[in-house]
Amino acid sequence: MQPSRSALQSRVFFEYMGKTGMTVTGPVTGKRYRFEGSGSRVEVDLRDRRPLAAVPQLRQCVPGWL
Repeated sequence: MQPSRSALQSRVFFEYMGKTGMTVTGPVTGKRYRFEGSGSRVEVDLRDRRPLAAVPQLRQCVPGWL
């Protein structure tokens, strides 16, 4: 069963494209997001989405990539 459109809009995931692990602190929420290695995906609070999108080694996953 596919998630509803509203459920997809309330969640956002980022994928790490670097070679080693990386921890990023969300500047809005203060939450720490740990990416273990290349290709790891982490759910991110919507309030931190825009600032994390500016991190060069992170890319936002589009629905269906999960």
